[in-house]
Amino acid sequence: ESDGTKRLFDYIPLILDLIQGGKVFIVDEMERSLHPSLIKQIILLFYKHSKDVSSQLIFTTHESSLMDQKIFRRDEIWLMKKDNNG
Repeated sequence: ESDGTKRLFDYIPLILDLIQGGKVFIVDEMERSLHPSLIKQIILLFYKHSKDVSSQLIFTTHESSLMDQKIFRRDEIWLMKKDNNG
């Protein structure tokens, strides 16, 4: 199995748990080893099934195509820049 396949199978139970409500899921580099279009589908699935529950999906990414304003509101996208102090 590829690293991407393993990572996808790791996400499935976590996303299912998230859409049940009351959870926070934090992922560093969510796109690692997965195609950006697959990550978009995971995000859309989360939005579709978590409208009436209080769950949050928080993730970092280097994939600029995921920062789509058709998916996210402006206040849901935060850009960070590293400086000399970290």
